[in-house]
Amino acid sequence: MVLEQKQLWIRTFFAIVVILGAAILFAPNILPQKLALCFRKEIRVSSGGKLQVPKERVEDFINDRENGLLQFFPGSKCIPEEGDNLPSTHRCVLKSRFLTAADVNELVQSSPELINSRLTRILPHPIESFLGRKTGKEQRNLKIKLGLDLQGGMRAVFRADFKAYLERMQEKFSPRLAKLKSQLPSEKTDKKSVKETSSSTPSTTPKPKELQQILENQKSASNNTQNIDLARITEEIRSIERQLTLNEGRKQNLLQTAKVIIDKRLADQNLSEPEVRVQEESYSISVDMPGASNPDEVLSRIKETVTVDYRIVEEEATSRVSLNLDNQSDLKKIRALYRDPYTEPEEIKEIMANIQNRSGLKRSEGKVFLHWRRARGNINSAFLPREFRVLGPPLLDGSEMESAWAGRDPGRPWFQIYFQLTGAGSDKFGDLTKENVGKRMAIVWGDRVVSDPQLREPIYGGRGVISGDFSEQESQAITRVIQEGALPMPLELVSVSSVGPSLGRSSIAIGMSSILVGYTVVVLFMLFYYRLSGIVAVVALLLNLLILMAIMSLLEFTFTLPGIAGMILTVGMAVDASVIIFEKIKEELHAGKSPAIAISSGFDSSLWTILDANITTLIAAIILWLPRDGPIMGFAIVLFFGLLTSMFTALYCSRLMFSWMIYLLPLKTLSIGYGLKGKSENRALQQQAEREEA
Repeated sequence: MVLEQKQLWIRTFFAIVVILGAAILFAPNILPQKLALCFRKEIRVSSGGKLQVPKERVEDFINDRENGLLQFFPGSKCIPEEGDNLPSTHRCVLKSRFLTAADVNELVQSSPELINSRLTRILPHPIESFLGRKTGKEQRNLKIKLGLDLQGGMRAVFRADFKAYLERMQEKFSPRLAKLKSQLPSEKTDKKSVKETSSSTPSTTPKPKELQQILENQKSASNNTQNIDLARITEEIRSIERQLTLNEGRKQNLLQTAKVIIDKRLADQNLSEPEVRVQEESYSISVDMPGASNPDEVLSRIKETVTVDYRIVEEEATSRVSLNLDNQSDLKKIRALYRDPYTEPEEIKEIMANIQNRSGLKRSEGKVFLHWRRARGNINSAFLPREFRVLGPPLLDGSEMESAWAGRDPGRPWFQIYFQLTGAGSDKFGDLTKENVGKRMAIVWGDRVVSDPQLREPIYGGRGVISGDFSEQESQAITRVIQEGALPMPLELVSVSSVGPSLGRSSIAIGMSSILVGYTVVVLFMLFYYRLSGIVAVVALLLNLLILMAIMSLLEFTFTLPGIAGMILTVGMAVDASVIIFEKIKEELHAGKSPAIAISSGFDSSLWTILDANITTLIAAIILWLPRDGPIMGFAIVLFFGLLTSMFTALYCSRLMFSWMIYLLPLKTLSIGYGLKGKSENRALQQQAEREEA
């Protein structure tokens, strides 16, 4: 008896831990949330200057019920609060339940000239912050998101900049193309080579027949070698010229490549089931995203053309740029701009263009870059541009890297990136380092020179390390760029707009009403048909939904209509398991067994029936998940975890509740269906009479 009580308490403790953990994970979805609303301190006017945003304009927007904040969040009060390097006059925090990223996006897009979209965000709940610290992140998002079909979201249209693509290709291949064309034989070169061949014949004059044979052999060997070299050079020239020529087919191929990379980047941002479409006629890409919690960051990630490449440092040009006092003054301005979180990228681009022109650099001499590092002797200093570097064209880029991973730099407090080149990239890198021994090779991440080691000897093997003063976040960003690949061409953001639910608001309202009605009918049926035992089934069903929603929160899942269909199917499977168990218990009670024995036998006999039914469905869910198709994958994920939670609540939690009923209330009869009580008593009396007769 004591052992049974101890086991009961252990089982109860485990169930409480699971249920309490699920409640904590799901809590941020129903508890009040905070929205940090940040306003711009200054805006850029058409003339290129800046205009300060007065606090009165911010106050008018906060109190405006028709076109301001109260239009989107009526009844909410935004309390001024300092933060994000902003005074309380340009930042406020409001509290509300069920805040969604779609609501925030709609608010930001209503006044983009006033609201700072990069800093305006839903603040993490304390639970999310705590879990984030435990997992090494800033926060762990536990809020369940809705897909485009249920909530709508944001639509961004990007146009391909093929002009910038051609400029980059010309910078990359022009030196190689000029070198190859210089190797093509001309008429003068042919005559000279014939003369050299004639003068290289032996001084001892052989016989006429021998001389003729020697000349024919030399001519044949020379022609074969020249033909092979000429064919190789010609083919490489044609290959480069094809890359520098943009016909319609190549443009469409580049757009499709960009689409694949955007899909990867959106997946990395935990945006489930976005829609990315290529608009061939306008050479643009349309991206529909369900409510993103950080839309400005997501848009930046989508159009990011950052790559990792290798260039040779032009020492003489670098010295000329660095010794210019005006350039050094501009470098200090650039550092100050990078420290300011509100700096527009165009400001830095203008200064860099002025430095390039002021230094009188020709295109053949290279391009000015900034070398980023921390201040020497101060490991706590910021990672900022400290020096100039003039670099030649890219000789190797991230497309020739097979894999990359970040790791700690031995003996230093920073991280570094290890990479493995492809077979062709390995050969190319070996030749490249061999030809440039003694020179400095710059490793460029986007527009930043992060390292420029001197080549002391050729490097073979295809493995390398990118070292620098990288934080863990920066090293992971570089690794991600190498793994995802860079966009083949820059993308210009044409428009950003809000899109409503694709199913229509009325259809969604009808669908949600149907779900609630169906759930209510199931609950009432269980209570009506199974009476007191029906309460156990209803509680188990509620626990099933709670644990399932907690798992979806932990996975940062995006619910779409197929996902909700999977949840409804889960509810049906959970009820079906309870019905099987209750009917088995009723059979045992009909046989005249006591409630305690009937409950134990009912659960034991229904265990394998429920497992068989659910395991086959789990296999089907895995098969549906394998193609990784958006809507079908969402249905499969909900179904898979829903089956696991339904088996846990039906077989474990329900049995635990019955065990406590038996422990606290010595039941002589069990309320589990109509007419069962009388049949159980009659059967018991009949068995007693049979024993007396015997």
